[in-house]
Amino acid sequence: MLLKRIRSIWVGVAGLIALLLATSAAAVEVKDLYKATAVVADRSDASLRHGSQEALAEVVIRVCGDSTALESYDIRQAMGNPSRFIEQYGFDRITQENPETGLPEPAFELKVIFNARGINQLIRRAGLPIWASNRAELLVWLVTDDENGRRLVNADTAPELVASIQEQAQRRGLPIAFPLNDLQDQLAVTPGDVWGMFMDRIQTASERYAPGAVLVGKVYAPSVEGRLANWSLMLDNQQDMLESRGLELTEVITPAIELSADKLASKYAVTLGGGDTDFVWLNVQGVETLTDFAQLTAYLEKLVAIRQADMGQLQEDQTRFRLYLESNIENLKQLLALDKKLIEVPNQQPTLSVSLSAVDDQTVIEGDAIATQPQVEGEIAPLIPSLEVLTQIPELSYHWHRTYNQPLQSDQPIQSPEI
Repeated sequence: MLLKRIRSIWVGVAGLIALLLATSAAAVEVKDLYKATAVVADRSDASLRHGSQEALAEVVIRVCGDSTALESYDIRQAMGNPSRFIEQYGFDRITQENPETGLPEPAFELKVIFNARGINQLIRRAGLPIWASNRAELLVWLVTDDENGRRLVNADTAPELVASIQEQAQRRGLPIAFPLNDLQDQLAVTPGDVWGMFMDRIQTASERYAPGAVLVGKVYAPSVEGRLANWSLMLDNQQDMLESRGLELTEVITPAIELSADKLASKYAVTLGGGDTDFVWLNVQGVETLTDFAQLTAYLEKLVAIRQADMGQLQEDQTRFRLYLESNIENLKQLLALDKKLIEVPNQQPTLSVSLSAVDDQTVIEGDAIATQPQVEGEIAPLIPSLEVLTQIPELSYHWHRTYNQPLQSDQPIQSPEI
C-alpha cells in the first residue's frame, strides 16, 4: 500500500530552494545527441553518403564519449553503410567562404537524425560505453592576452572565442559554462590568478557552480607562428595539463575540449553488458503519492546503467526495487549522484535470521539460511540447517528528491487507495 501524505504548509521551502540552486549545475540535459550536420557540395547521392558518414562519426563519438571510437572494427564497418541508421535527413542551401579564394560560394548543409536505438545497439556491439544525456557540466576559466591586455573570457569580452568553444563542446555533447564574473567572482579570482593557474583559488571559486570538472586556460596573443594555449583540467582532484598550437582558434581549442569530454565520459559513461543475475536492491524513502511513484519508476527505467527495474515491495516508509544492472554499482551510484533525483541516505543492512519449527516431524526453516541434507553412509539424513548463509545482495538506500528535507506539518497521514 502506498501512503499519501498531504501537507498544508511546506516548512523549510527556502532551504530546499537554496539547495536546488546550489546544485542545479551538476547535471545538464543534452539535447539532440543523435542529430548532426555536415556541409556538402550538392544534393547528389555521393554527397549524401559522404555527409552521412561524417555525421555518423560525430554522433557515435558524442554518444559514447570516446574520441577513439572510430578505431573500432564494428564502427568502421557501420561507416560503410550509414543509411541503415538514418531516421530522417534534409538539405538546406547555405553560403560558405572558399578557403582558397576567400569568396562566398553556394553549398548545402545536410541535417541527419539517426535512430537512437540503432546507434546504441551499434555502440554496445562494439564494446563501447554509452554516455547518458544527463551530463556533468564543464566550467571554463579562460584568459586571453591581446592588444587590450589580459582579460577573463566571456561572451562580452571575447565573443568569437566563446562561440568557438561552444561549437566544439556542442559537437562532443559537452555542456559548458563560464563564470558569471560578478563581484563574488572578481573578489575570489583575478585574470592574473587564471593566467598563473593558481588552482586552489580557482577551485574554491568554482564551488558555487558545482561543476563536474574545471577547465583553466590561457590563450597567448597571436604571432606569425600562429596561436598558443595552455590548459589545465581538474577532475576529482586530478590535474591534466595540455599545450595546444594552431593557426586558427579551433585548432587551439579543440584539444582541450576533446580532453575534457573524454575524461568526463570515462567517469560517467556506462559500458553495457551486465548479466541477468547481476542485480541490487534499491530502497527509496519519501515516495508519498502515485505521481512520485510514477516519476520514480520512469526515471529508473530510462537510466542507461539499469537494464530492468522491477518493483519488489510497497511499504509505509519506503518503496523497494530490484534493479538489474548494465554496469557496476559504483557507476550506478555516480549517475544517481549526478542527477540528484535520488538522495543517498545511510544504509541499514538487513539482519539475517533463521527460524526453526517442527511440523509433522519435519524441520521447517524460514529466513536466509541454506538447508542441506548430508549423506551418512548411503542414507539421507534429516534436513538440518546449515551454517552457510545466502550471499547477501547489495542494498542501496535513497530518498526521493521531491520530499527530501521537508518536515511534516501534521502527523496524521492519509492513506491512499491500494494500487
